Amino acid sequence: MCVVHSDEALAKIFPLCRMMPNKAEKSAGESFMPSAPRTLDDLVAIHSVSQLKARYFRFMDTKQWDLWEALYTPDAMLDARDDGPAMAKLGFPAPPADALLFRTAKGIRQAVSTALEGVRTVHHGHMGEFEILAPDRIKAVWAMQDIIRYPAGAPTPIQGFDGFGHYEDHYVYRDDKWLIESVKLTRLVLMPV
Repeated sequence: MCVVHSDEALAKIFPLCRMMPNKAEKSAGESFMPSAPRTLDDLVAIHSVSQLKARYFRFMDTKQWDLWEALYTPDAMLDARDDGPAMAKLGFPAPPADALLFRTAKGIRQAVSTALEGVRTVHHGHMGEFEILAPDRIKAVWAMQDIIRYPAGAPTPIQGFDGFGHYEDHYVYRDDKWLIESVKLTRLVLMPV
């Protein structure tokens, strides 16, 4: 492990890296303010997780479900329970809350691939905020946007929507790679098309 002993040393190595306050410097009102990366290993891990999330979006939009499923731990969880009320406002039937809590990589794949069958999608993740929880664990919050377009004649109350919100993800390093352990999707805005 390559240890950097100070923020100044890290800033010299990565001059474009904006240093974030450490946990002791958080103000009382902040709910999530990650600490600065402390080692080169932290920066490599953050970059690896960023690449993983980019593949997550690309594989979902290109419907490469085998590759998409392989990004998760076998016991992963996807929590989309906040989507139910938002989708109901667009005219979709409101499912029971627990129906939008998916467990296992296979279960997540089944639910998402079924929901997106024949649907054109574009997903973007922006401005990742990262917190190193342990050498093998990272929490990230991503601003997100998705564009969903249903096929002509689909039995949906709208032709599609543009969504905006956040992903809160937990990643774990297993078997020499970073994997998604959990995903929580929270939408702030859904605009019907």
